[in-house]
Amino acid sequence: MRERDGAGGGLGSVPPLYDIAVIGGGPGGYVAAVYAARQGASVALVEKDTPGGTCLNRGCIPTKALIRTAEVYKLLQEAGRYGCRAEKVEVDFKRAMARKDRVVKGLVKGVETLLSKHGVTFIGGCGRLADRETVAVKTGEGEETLLKARHIIIATGSEPASLSIPGAFSEAVIDSTGALELDELPDTMVIIGGGVIGMEFAFIFARFGVKVTVIEYMDQILPSIDEDLAQEVFRSARMAGIQIFTKARVTAITQGEGGRASVVFEDAATGQAFPEITAEKVLMAVGRRPHLEGLGAVEIGIELEAGGRGIKVNDRMQTNIENI
Repeated sequence: MRERDGAGGGLGSVPPLYDIAVIGGGPGGYVAAVYAARQGASVALVEKDTPGGTCLNRGCIPTKALIRTAEVYKLLQEAGRYGCRAEKVEVDFKRAMARKDRVVKGLVKGVETLLSKHGVTFIGGCGRLADRETVAVKTGEGEETLLKARHIIIATGSEPASLSIPGAFSEAVIDSTGALELDELPDTMVIIGGGVIGMEFAFIFARFGVKVTVIEYMDQILPSIDEDLAQEVFRSARMAGIQIFTKARVTAITQGEGGRASVVFEDAATGQAFPEITAEKVLMAVGRRPHLEGLGAVEIGIELEAGGRGIKVNDRMQTNIENI
């Protein structure tokens, strides 16, 4: 069934009807939308930000752009090894960040073109499940419109998690999104969490000349990775000048003079305190959690996993509400 003509989908009008409505325009959402449109379905994609989701806008792509800049900088520093001369090599962080933004914008345009080419209706705004067949979309101006769909795909992705400790939301504390929006390089940085995200940023900033310390609760960095591989990364990190504490638990973050922060942490097994570490920035990289706030999933009866860790689905990714 194709989109049904309506009067704009406002609260006082007949909402347009689609075969499928997708909430979330990241790799899960926009790929599903394009695939469905290729099969002949009428599809609406609701996204509060630009298409591409965390991966394209605040994750994989921008970090890889910065990694490439770090690689070039390191290569220039070692130019003499290759018989070349490069003097007074410096990182222009603002230009590096501007290049990162250009890369992201170019790929976002590519996704927008892909959606348009396949006839996917893109609706900018924050999507909420009003009922089992209705999505309410609130725009930046605060207006809310409705759309109907026979099937709804939830692809709202994830957001950075944080620790429930004193000072976790201090001014000097940033998450992965904040790290990609810095205006200038800090001189020192403590990264809480030695997983994939934490170690990726550790290498980026260390290559740029930042003094980086990583604090990891588990007994190795990259705890979800094979131990032999994690040890290789550990050795590379130490060679890059990254200081690493494992089996360590952060208990508090205190704000000091000049906006700097002090990280209080202890041995996770014995509770013995380590000396506090002061840094200009503290990057919270303790994982990610499902982005479900404001979605309306619980309100319409969708079952969640224990502890709200995600939406409960069957082997076909259906919730307990068959059409979602």
